[in-house]
Amino acid sequence: RTDNSGPSLDETLKWMNEFTDTYARQKHSRTVLQFDQCEVTEHDFVGEELDRPGPFQHSTEIRGTSYTLADIDPKQISVRLNSVKFANTNAKSSINHSSFFYTANWFLIFDTEEHANQFAKAFKHAVDLCGGKASTF
Repeated sequence: RTDNSGPSLDETLKWMNEFTDTYARQKHSRTVLQFDQCEVTEHDFVGEELDRPGPFQHSTEIRGTSYTLADIDPKQISVRLNSVKFANTNAKSSINHSSFFYTANWFLIFDTEEHANQFAKAFKHAVDLCGGKASTF
C-alpha cells in the first residue's frame, strides 16, 4: 500500500470479520467470513435463534462459498434492503459455491439495512486494497 487513505487491509479484514460475526445473522441463519488476505471463505449456518449471541450448539453448516476480493468490481457493490450484493469484474465466474457451481455475483445478508451499508463501505475498501477493477463495459 502506498497511500494513507484509510485502514490497512489487515485492519479492514479484522473489522469485517468481527462485524459479520455480530451482524450477519437472522433468526434462522448466520454467516461467518474467514479471510486469508484477499481470499474469502464464507461459512453459512442454519439453526434456531442464531440472531442471539453464541455458542450455537444447534446449528448446521449448509454451504461454503469462496471468492477473491481482487476479482470483484468495486462499482458493482450495492446494498438492497439488508443485503450487500456484489459482482466480479467482467462477469468472471470465479465465486465458488462448495465446488458445485461457480457464479459471477453473490450477496451477504445482515440483520439491518444500516449494518449492510456499514459493511458495504468496508467491503469496497478491502476490494480496492486487493486490486479490484471496474468492468470494461
